[in-house]
Amino acid sequence: MRGAAAAAGMQRAAAAAATVAGTGAGGARARLLQATRAVSAISVEPTDVDGVKILYMNHKPVNALSLEFTRDLVNTIEELEADKDNKAVVIASSLPSTFMAGLDIREMYDKDLPHLNKFWSTLQDLFLKLMTTRLATAAAVEGNSPAGGCLVALMCDERVMADAPVTIGLNETKLGIVAPVWFMDLFRGAVGQRNAERLLQLGALLSPHEAKGVGLVDYVRPREDVVQTCVDLLQDYLAVPAAARHLSKLAIRKDIVDKVALNREGDLEFFVKFIRQPAVQKGLGKYLEALAQRQANKTKQT
Repeated sequence: MRGAAAAAGMQRAAAAAATVAGTGAGGARARLLQATRAVSAISVEPTDVDGVKILYMNHKPVNALSLEFTRDLVNTIEELEADKDNKAVVIASSLPSTFMAGLDIREMYDKDLPHLNKFWSTLQDLFLKLMTTRLATAAAVEGNSPAGGCLVALMCDERVMADAPVTIGLNETKLGIVAPVWFMDLFRGAVGQRNAERLLQLGALLSPHEAKGVGLVDYVRPREDVVQTCVDLLQDYLAVPAAARHLSKLAIRKDIVDKVALNREGDLEFFVKFIRQPAVQKGLGKYLEALAQRQANKTKQT
């Protein structure tokens, strides 16, 4: 019954969107996309540059990659790709202090095997989609971007970070877990072997200028200029013949992509075996307890 009600609600939202958009097919599609994504904490907005869209994440409180949110990101990229008029997308956050907080720890703690399989498979889907999309992509990192948030930024063609008291990096070791090999490969490609060895072991989170210094981000700009800088950079990609640019992207990323695409089952098996270890589960549980306590203290203060 709940599923039927939700579906009916979605249909009503879509119908309302089409009505507002008028009879034009393009307008109806755009409004439908907006209505659908609003339900799942994702919105897509146009820019003043033809073919460039902005995907805003608003999955409160911190855009953590839950199973549902990860699936919605994949679906949104696919919907954007399906419209031939879309050429590029900026991935940004509507949340003031966070770009993306990474994987939702709750999806990995005290979960059964089918759930873990579904969660990790969906993360693989997101990786493969962003790594191979025909769309030119830019990450507008205006807030904190640890772990999986750093991964999403690394999957984009350009990375622009706000000159603000925020950090970025792969900090998995601080949580008692190990970043997957394909996380590490992307990270190493950006920062180099020596920096990767040190930063990954320490679980280091870098300031914007530290991140630019090692190649983790490409530009540091005032927060109010980050999204527009991304739009400007993507115009350079639009000036290149699309097929040649996309084929070059696929070729340079092939080795990293193949590690997941050709070994999905092995990667999934490794993740499940690791995450179900008692010591790992204990560490995740302690992290969630500490997080709950911090939230409780913050509530008391307010």
